[in-house]
Amino acid sequence: METIYVLVSVSSGKLEDVLGAARKIEGVKEAHAVTGRYDIIIKMEGRNLAALLNTVVKEIRKIGGIEDTESLIAVDL
Repeated sequence: METIYVLVSVSSGKLEDVLGAARKIEGVKEAHAVTGRYDIIIKMEGRNLAALLNTVVKEIRKIGGIEDTESLIAVDL
């Protein structure tokens, strides 16, 4: 099982809408509003990284109100 975290910047007034939409996407295990440079952190899990990153590009980034994303791949040490 692979895990990635997606940091999301959201347009003003769109936080709740983006959170709701993100939580409905397959592979999203958690989505939370956070403080700091980004507005939302999304935890995703899936069988492989390619499928997860494909979901980020084709589904998450297309949610209305998202300004920017940054994907972080979790590594086991």
